[in-house]
Amino acid sequence: MTQEQGSANRSQIAGKKILVANIGSRLGQNLALELAAAGADIVGAHAGAPDELPADLLGPGRVIGYDPAQPAEAGRLIAGMVDVLGRIDGAVIVPHEQSATLFMNQHERDWDRALSLNVAGLFYVGQAAARQMVAQGSGGRILFITGVASEMPFHKATMFGATQAAINTIARVAAIELGKHGITVNAVAPSWIELDGGVLHFAGADYPQASVEGRAHLVAGTPVSRIGTVRDVANFCAFLLSDASGYISGAYLPIDGAYAITKTAGNTPYPDDEPWLPYASGYDPAEHDT
Repeated sequence: MTQEQGSANRSQIAGKKILVANIGSRLGQNLALELAAAGADIVGAHAGAPDELPADLLGPGRVIGYDPAQPAEAGRLIAGMVDVLGRIDGAVIVPHEQSATLFMNQHERDWDRALSLNVAGLFYVGQAAARQMVAQGSGGRILFITGVASEMPFHKATMFGATQAAINTIARVAAIELGKHGITVNAVAPSWIELDGGVLHFAGADYPQASVEGRAHLVAGTPVSRIGTVRDVANFCAFLLSDASGYISGAYLPIDGAYAITKTAGNTPYPDDEPWLPYASGYDPAEHDT
């Protein structure tokens, strides 16, 4: 990122009071740190105890623990943020991590968790944030982080695709209902993103040991000829959180280097999982509930 780009992003969100939900995930934590570096005043929500994360991650009192499976916890989370920062200007709501699992190997417990955390849990945070913004009377910005797998099928992305498609719909309906309050709501949909330590992220799962061959295949399948970065996502979020984005609402916004519109996208495999055989069955009857 150039100095000019950094300055522009800093001026867009400097001093904005932003919640980043689910900083226990690597993607959420990376986004929170990037937005803080761009000048935003960040509080992070963690689905667990705050002391599970580094004490100096965002500063004293800037990490609030909550239980995303309990609806009332979202209200407590937003109240805790207001106690710390005085208000909320925007929320970036990141899905909880989940594993990439074959259709034939998914269990009832997997779906219960996915629907509880990555549909209802994300909805409750967005709803609580919107209620506080309405009470403040000065508008706001809500961003749900979804993914390109929410709009097109990908190998092993049944649960993530389905839950994030639901969040896309929630964002669109919320945009219609909250517009009169000056609140915009959008769904930001990354594809493959490189996190800190060289970890790749896609469809709600992290891939810490992506092979050279797998990375090359992903790059070849992306028209801009590279894998995305957290800074790419954070820069886009910074704009959408800023006052300059006030006429953008109810949108599904891929940030993917045109990956999802290429013919290879649906066949692009995971970099560590039989790279040239994305549709190999892999079905193990022993893993299936009977």
